[in-house]
Amino acid sequence: YHRWDEALFRPDRLGARLTHMFFSLRWFGESASDEFQQDCLDMLQFQAKILALDWQRIEDKEAQITALVGLYISHVMLHQNESELPALADVILDKILSSLNPDWGHKSRSPETHLRLLRKLIELRQAALLAPRQQTDTFEDRLNDIIANMANLTKLWRHQNGEFAHFQGGGASAAPLIDDVLKKTGAKGKITTQAPHTGYLRLSAGRNCLIMDAGAPQPEADFPAASTLGIEFSVGQARFIVGVGQYSADPKLAAALSQSSAHSTLTLDGLDSSDSRASRIAQLHDIEAGPAQGGMLAVASHDGYLATHGILHHRQVYLTSDGGNLRGSDRLEYTGDPGEIPDFAIIRFHLHPRVSAAMLGDARILLKIHGQKAGWIFKSSGGTPQLAPSLYLENGRRTSCQQIVLQVPASQIRSLGTIEAKWAFIKSAPA
Repeated sequence: YHRWDEALFRPDRLGARLTHMFFSLRWFGESASDEFQQDCLDMLQFQAKILALDWQRIEDKEAQITALVGLYISHVMLHQNESELPALADVILDKILSSLNPDWGHKSRSPETHLRLLRKLIELRQAALLAPRQQTDTFEDRLNDIIANMANLTKLWRHQNGEFAHFQGGGASAAPLIDDVLKKTGAKGKITTQAPHTGYLRLSAGRNCLIMDAGAPQPEADFPAASTLGIEFSVGQARFIVGVGQYSADPKLAAALSQSSAHSTLTLDGLDSSDSRASRIAQLHDIEAGPAQGGMLAVASHDGYLATHGILHHRQVYLTSDGGNLRGSDRLEYTGDPGEIPDFAIIRFHLHPRVSAAMLGDARILLKIHGQKAGWIFKSSGGTPQLAPSLYLENGRRTSCQQIVLQVPASQIRSLGTIEAKWAFIKSAPA
C-alpha cells in the first residue's frame, strides 16, 4: 500500500502494525517466494521511515509509546540506525516512567491500560535482546526492573479466578491473557497489597480476597469512574460483591457505569463522590491497610462530599483470618463547612449474577453463591436494608443480578456530628 494515508499511517497504528509484522514475519513469510519476501521487507522499511519522521505528531502518551516501541523494534529487526538505539531507548524510558506512579501503577489507575503498557514493554525487551550488546545492556536492566514491579502490582487487581476487579474500566481482559502476560514477565515477586499512589488496597484471607479503590479518579483518563472506596469481594474462585462492569462504547451506558451507584460504595443524596464536570474530585486521606487482631483491616476516608454537604466519608473494612467474616462500617462526619443538609446516604453492594439473595424476616439477607455449599448472611445496623435489581457486564454482555441497598437517614447529621452504619457478610454453615 504505497499511498500515505493520515488514518492508516497514524503513528500509533503504524507502530503497532510494525511490531506485529516483525514478530510474525518469519511465521508466514519464510514459505513465500523471494519476491514476496522482498516486497514485504521494502514495505516495512518504507513504513519505518515514515514512523521515524512522524511519531511526534500525536500527543497522547500511550499512543506515543506504542509508536516508539514499533520504531525501536524496526531499527533492531532491520539492522538500521543501530547507533540511534541508546538515544531512542532514553526517550522511550522517559515516556514510560512519566506514565507510571512511584508505586509502578499506571497513572490512569486503569488495570487494562496498565496491562497494555506491560505487554508493550515485554515486546520491547524481546527486541532489546536481539540488539547489539553494547547498545542495550543498561536498557535491558531498566526494562527488567520496570516490568517486574509493574507485574507485581498487576496481581493486586486480580481476584482468585484470575480476572481484574471492575474498577476504572477493569475486567475486559480474560484471565488466560493476564496469566500469559504475567508468565512472560518472569516476575517472581509477591503480590502488591497496597498501591498508595495508584490508590488500591487488597486484603486476602483463606481463599477469599477483597479489593478496594482507595484513590481519586483521574479526569483525563479513559475511565474516570467515581468508584472511590468501592469494594469487590471474591470467595474462592467465585465473584461475590462486585462493581457493575466495564466501560461501554455506548456513551449513555458508559456514563452510567462511571457513577458511584454502579460500584459497591456509598452515595449521598444520589450524588457521585466525584464530578469532574464540576471540578469536584474526591481526595483520599488516612489510608491504612494491614494485619489486625484476628484478620486484616483496611481504613480510608475521602472528602468528595465536602464541597456539597460539608461532610467526610470514612470507610473501615475488616476480614477475618479465615475469610469467613467480612465486616465494615461507613461513617459520615460533619465538618462544620457550609453545604446542603443531606436527606439520606445509600450504601450499595452489587452481587454477582451467580449469587442468589432473599430477605429474611428480621431484616437480614440470606445469600447463596451458586455451586458452593455454604451460604452467607448479611446483617446491618444504622440503616434499612432491601434488595433491588442491578446489572453486570461481562465480555460485553449485560446480565441481570441483584444489589443490597442499605438506606441510612442523614438529615440529623449536623446535630449529631456523625452518622454511622455497620454491616457484615458472615459465612454460615453448609445446609
